[in-house]
Amino acid sequence: MNKQELLSRSRKSTRPVIVEFWAPWCTPCKMMAPALEKAASEHSNSVELIRINADEDQQTTKDFNILGIPTILVLSGGEEKSRHTGMLNASQLGILF
Repeated sequence: MNKQELLSRSRKSTRPVIVEFWAPWCTPCKMMAPALEKAASEHSNSVELIRINADEDQQTTKDFNILGIPTILVLSGGEEKSRHTGMLNASQLGILF
C-alpha cells in the first residue's frame, strides 16, 4: 500500500486509520505487537489498524519519512494527525485509540 492509497483510505474512512511501521527483526515491535493488536481489536468500531512491514514496503516507509521503528501514525481525513516513534505500552496505546 503506497502513501497515496493510505491517505485516500483515510479520507474515505469515517474513523481514524492507525498505521504501524514495523519489522520482524525489531524487538520493540515484537514486544508492542500484542498490546497493539489487543487495542485495535477492542476499538475496531472506532479505528482501523494497518501494519506495514518497513523491510517489505521500503518506498512507503520512505514516503512517510519513517526514520525509526516502530513508528505509529494516526491518519484522519487524509492528513497525518499524530506520529510516535518508539515502543508504547498498553496504556499509551490506549490513548491513541
